[in-house]
Amino acid sequence: MSTTTTQPPKISVLILGLDFSWTAAHRSALIDPATLRATVQRRIAALADVRDLHTETLLVNPDDGTARAVEVVGERLREGPGGGENDVAEGGGGGGGKKKSWDGVIFGWGMRGVADTSELFEGVVNCVREGAPGARMMFTLAEANHLEVLRRNFGGLVEEKGV
Repeated sequence: MSTTTTQPPKISVLILGLDFSWTAAHRSALIDPATLRATVQRRIAALADVRDLHTETLLVNPDDGTARAVEVVGERLREGPGGGENDVAEGGGGGGGKKKSWDGVIFGWGMRGVADTSELFEGVVNCVREGAPGARMMFTLAEANHLEVLRRNFGGLVEEKGV
């Protein structure tokens, strides 16, 4: 009888951004919400084709308040990649061991690029700094350049199907 164990991806990244419905309600004078949503979702979905990369996305709503956004991000950081389902035993086997932590966190442009979300951005950055001290902090541009940001910070990422 043989047992197959699945190794976790080498790089795990949490992508943080603003809730799309909030963006549509509060930023439609600055951007086309439908175009933004489609572009960001397409770029994030394309990351599934990058070998040895695991990403998860968390969108926060500024209307809930900075304290609540920081709380939600902190909870997600503590859960780790896979939402707490990622315990690995010492030596890389599965089950019951040390929880894998995030290798990086990407902050979306909408959270940091407009003055009215500066307080939220500062709170979330400090939460990440404290909750995932070993994680690289990365920042996209308005063009949603997630893959470029990841390559800049974790060189050697290879697309399997072409992103």
